[in-house]
Amino acid sequence: MQTVSKPFVCKECNKQFSHHNYFKLHLLIHTGEGLLECHLCGRKFLRASNLKDHLVTHTSDKPHECNVCHKKFNRSSNLKEHLRIHTNERTYECPECHKLFSKPLYLKRHSLKHTGEMHHECNICSKKFNDLSNYKVHMLIHTGEKRHVCKVCNKRFTTPGYLKKHGGVHTGQKPYSCEICHQRFTQPHSVRKHYLIHTGEKAHACEICNKRFNTRSNLKLHSLVHVEEKPHSCNVCNRKFARSSSLKKHSLKHF
Repeated sequence: MQTVSKPFVCKECNKQFSHHNYFKLHLLIHTGEGLLECHLCGRKFLRASNLKDHLVTHTSDKPHECNVCHKKFNRSSNLKEHLRIHTNERTYECPECHKLFSKPLYLKRHSLKHTGEMHHECNICSKKFNDLSNYKVHMLIHTGEKRHVCKVCNKRFTTPGYLKKHGGVHTGQKPYSCEICHQRFTQPHSVRKHYLIHTGEKAHACEICNKRFNTRSNLKLHSLVHVEEKPHSCNVCNRKFARSSSLKKHSLKHF
């Protein structure tokens, strides 16, 4: 595969660029020179078009509605992107492993797994991240900050995404359905996870025995077999188990 030359490197963040004009434009982020500022929140932008798009987020006007789940958006482009969740459309392909994604941003994040780039390091536990948003979410583990509150039960969450996911518990709304068996789900990622049952795809392989699994969580559980880690202990006979489900099944013997 032919690679694009990126000779222009930012000394501040090490980001690389193929064209000098893009490089000069990027430098403004660090210098702050000539940036356009939002008069409502103070956020700054390189282009007037970006500022214009941003200003819409401050208004409550959301004229574009999804005809499947009735979620509303302030821009038609956001609605168009959202509809891919329902159609399961994935048009952006990774040139390395051919995995498909619904958004270019998801593809960009995924591509970093192949390059091994980890620009963001936690100064507390030294864990590294290839994406700034993942790094920011991780930092909340150390700070314990949970600013997003459920209006129904007052449970607090670190991110708006987790709060939104929790909201389905109270509403019971399940707008996402499997196109094969029509089972319904509260979240799009639950549909994707369920879909693997029909396709039989097992993308997650154990590095030790090469056994394959359809989800990362199942692979993680399997890995305990190799490390012999058994964190779940029976409070009656002190026997230890690798999985909580195994402990639960064992506990029935005592009753």
